[in-house]
Amino acid sequence: KLEGRMLDVRGLTRVHAFAVGDGSRGPLPDGPVIVLGGFARDAELGRAVVSELADRLAFFVPGGEDDPEVIDEVLELPHHVDLRGVHVLALEGFDWLVLPGAADGRYALGDGSCGYGDADVEALRETLADREQPRMWLAWNAPQGVADLGFEGVHVGDPRLDLARGGVFAFPATAAASGEGLEHAVSVPRWGGFGERADGAFIPPGVVEIHIDDEGLRSTFRPL
Repeated sequence: KLEGRMLDVRGLTRVHAFAVGDGSRGPLPDGPVIVLGGFARDAELGRAVVSELADRLAFFVPGGEDDPEVIDEVLELPHHVDLRGVHVLALEGFDWLVLPGAADGRYALGDGSCGYGDADVEALRETLADREQPRMWLAWNAPQGVADLGFEGVHVGDPRLDLARGGVFAFPATAAASGEGLEHAVSVPRWGGFGERADGAFIPPGVVEIHIDDEGLRSTFRPL
């Protein structure tokens, strides 16, 4: 159910999150997915990803690699949910704070790729003014203090993202780890090909399984 900038999804306790890589994409685990960037670098790739996800419930969060015009072209199915414009994805008592794109367009693939600025962060803050649910980030760009070291040792975490401590992000790439609780933060691996960290190490293809139940929130890296 969509009300204003909040999308409330009931009964969804397990979802797999990943970014889309450049390599061949193998079979995914069953169930709904969150695609955290990389799926709309060009129209051919976007159409292929949408086709491969087929009848699967999929939530799309564009990243700094993605072209908004491609997104508009390829996301047509009602069960493929474009989260641009959504501030909160509410899942089983947890608020996932949605922020697509690269911070101020930095580290984006090009001038036409997705980014966000001060106004977007403030609008999200206003949406959350009366919300008291536990919060996690669902953002392409990591918050400050989570995975700050990007290429050549530059600190790339965004200090404006102070509305939650932990979450799931795609940039910068770190080792995809398992964790639990509201303060853990996980960089998603890539569906298709290896990811590369700033230090040159490679991250194998995989997904992060996010599980929500009466015991709380936890995530686990699943190689593909």
